[in-house]
Amino acid sequence: TLSLHDALPISPRQRVDAEQYRIGTYLQDTYTQGKFKVIPGVRFDYFNVQDARTTFDDNVFGVSGSIGTVYEVKKNNDLFFVAC
Repeated sequence: TLSLHDALPISPRQRVDAEQYRIGTYLQDTYTQGKFKVIPGVRFDYFNVQDARTTFDDNVFGVSGSIGTVYEVKKNNDLFFVAC
């Protein structure tokens, strides 16, 4: 019989001693003008990994944003649009 391991060139995964540090924060506000609301947001992310076995070290910093709009059609009925 042929196993999946025999059919595909798969090497076994090796355990690495890697430390990871992740942090993220999101800021959002709402601006209202009559029946319209504009909701901008921004997210900041930081990722760091250090692998003692392979001496791999990497830092990544990212910024992403979003914006949304809301229109109050009538009380308790809103129409909204969000773009990320």
